[in-house]
Amino acid sequence: GQIIDVNDKEATVNINYAFDGVISKEELAVGDVSPADVVKPGDILDVYVISPNDGEGYVQLSRLRALQITEKEDLKRAFENNETIKVVVKEEVKGGLVAYYGSIRVFIPASLASRGRIDLKTLLGKEIEVRLTELDLRNRKVVASRREIEEEQYQIEKKKMWDSINEGEKRTGVVTKIAKFGAFVDIGGVQGLVHINDLAWGRVKRVEDVVKVGDKDEVFVSEVDREKERLALV
Repeated sequence: GQIIDVNDKEATVNINYAFDGVISKEELAVGDVSPADVVKPGDILDVYVISPNDGEGYVQLSRLRALQITEKEDLKRAFENNETIKVVVKEEVKGGLVAYYGSIRVFIPASLASRGRIDLKTLLGKEIEVRLTELDLRNRKVVASRREIEEEQYQIEKKKMWDSINEGEKRTGVVTKIAKFGAFVDIGGVQGLVHINDLAWGRVKRVEDVVKVGDKDEVFVSEVDREKERLALV
């Protein structure tokens, strides 16, 4: 149909029928949104027929229900093909976040909101990419994960980093952890160990006497084991 007129309560639509159609504010968009902010005269859109006659000579229509049909088809395809979708995060609830794919509610458990620790409130109002982990449209159970996508990206970046490291080169790194036997240093997403015996020319009794967490130092790559993902630094 094509939008003919819009006011604060509804939108009138020409659907090439004997009577024009009407979409109420509630059937136009989710939430308390003005119809004029959603559509304007001349817009063409898909509509769903709720009733062929509302008693006043109009066909009762719904934009939301028409969208839901398309949205459900999109979700089914994404779930079956393990594809990603974009959702808008609306609120934080017990156990996670509530987001929407169009008009369909999607739950993101706190444990699947991110690969690392995160304040869930930082995602409110944002459009994020997720992958569906559960889909039961009949019972309105749609569950998604952002962590899965981040983990895949992390693994890709980590492999690139490992492939770029070569024995004998110097790297700048940051001390991330201290143990009795040495210090762990991050050289850009990959951690390696500087053994206590390699921290200084002289004898070192305590690692803390030479470095501390957060120190930025230049290190030498002495050994790379890509298969076991082990890195020896000096």
